[in-house]
Amino acid sequence: MKLKTIKKSQEEMVGFVVIIVLVAIIGVIFISLSLRKPSNSSSSSELNSFLYSSLKFTSSCYNVESLNFKELVTACQDNKVCDDDSRSCDVLENSTRELIERAFVVSQDSKYKGYKLRISNKNDSLLELEKGAKGNIVAGEVPIYGLGGNSYIRLELYY
Repeated sequence: MKLKTIKKSQEEMVGFVVIIVLVAIIGVIFISLSLRKPSNSSSSSELNSFLYSSLKFTSSCYNVESLNFKELVTACQDNKVCDDDSRSCDVLENSTRELIERAFVVSQDSKYKGYKLRISNKNDSLLELEKGAKGNIVAGEVPIYGLGGNSYIRLELYY
């Protein structure tokens, strides 16, 4: 009687060990697969800081006084013309491109290989700029307060 109980206990222990080993193997496989997968996108506080700072940038568009970036976006949205007869949307595009290219060197020989910028207001794109090659992404996005709705600037840098 005691021999049957010992045999049954040994079988239960072997079964328990087999289950533990299988769970451990599955866990190791799962962890190794999740670690191998390269991250395609990440967020950057550096980019967010750049975008918040760019909202304070003073443009070359004058309407009585010089417009900051946020006011320039509003002027572009309303199709306004600057005092020097240049279109506010053209000034916005040129200013934005200049800001990005001065802050982040974008070329095949540098850290960043390309960029994509989008300024949107209420799901309508006001401005989209793109340059260079695509690849892994580091992105930043900030809201533009005061324009109402879902207004934001999103910058993606490709490396």
